[in-house]
Amino acid sequence: MITVVLVVTGLLLAALGLFLLFLYTIRWYDLSINRFDPAFSMTKTVTRQFWRPVRSFVAEYVYCVANGFFLLAGGALRLSGRRSSIPSGASAVKGAPLVVLIHGLMSTGANMWVMKQRLRFRGIRNIAIYDYPSTRGSLEEKRDKLRDFIVAAHEATGAQGVALIGHSMGGVIAHDYACEYGTERGGVVALVTTGAPLRGSRLAALGLSSAGRALHPQNPYFTRTSSRRPQAPFFCIGAVYDELVIPYTNSSHPLADSFEVVDICGHAGLLYSSSSFALVMQALRAALPDEAGEETGPVPDRLSGEVESGKI
Repeated sequence: MITVVLVVTGLLLAALGLFLLFLYTIRWYDLSINRFDPAFSMTKTVTRQFWRPVRSFVAEYVYCVANGFFLLAGGALRLSGRRSSIPSGASAVKGAPLVVLIHGLMSTGANMWVMKQRLRFRGIRNIAIYDYPSTRGSLEEKRDKLRDFIVAAHEATGAQGVALIGHSMGGVIAHDYACEYGTERGGVVALVTTGAPLRGSRLAALGLSSAGRALHPQNPYFTRTSSRRPQAPFFCIGAVYDELVIPYTNSSHPLADSFEVVDICGHAGLLYSSSSFALVMQALRAALPDEAGEETGPVPDRLSGEVESGKI
């Protein structure tokens, strides 16, 4: 029995590696298709960038394994009837903003657990995780259900205002909520998106579900998204080696206060890497100085604009 489990686990890990390699091959194709340079090759890019692409692939593989573990844990919680998480009245701080974490497509609330614990470690107590069926319903329907959740969370905690942190599709939904309902119940006081395809992703052309296809850049939804911004501070975080938001610059917004990028991780890594979390905390400190506290460590180095020219 143990042998069977080990074999199945090994096959699943190998399949994950091959699938990730396939996604990064698509990313490379998209990066290089608009550039003609006979001297520009995948091998030269790897060596010129001090093996950053390879290190990023390995790191993202580890992050994807961790993400899969939390996905399974979240599925088990759903089967047991537990979904979204709202802080109890005893542990909540009345009058303080509510920080709502929103997962992405094909994920569960459990995938936001590490970020929740990191925030709690830094003294933020009003943290709620919004768990929703990401593969069902339109983006507008998901936004309205997020509104219902936030209303219930405010009533349960006595919080005032809301800070939204959304990963992937969760960031798209959070942005839509902040623009549509940003003045309700104390208003949206901060919006932070990580790896959110705010201008769509070309990979959506391969989507097998309507929810995945909805993230296509040519969806009229994103024309409206790009033209609106919330009144609250608005920060975007992306990963240069994001294998799902293609190009990775589509995780920025033309009207955002800032767009910061991290290195040595991909789409899943934005949930777990210390560099990504440091940027999340930097954004919260700027918007919620009384809640997020002081700087606890150095802000990670950001990459320069040369990335956009196709050097990575």
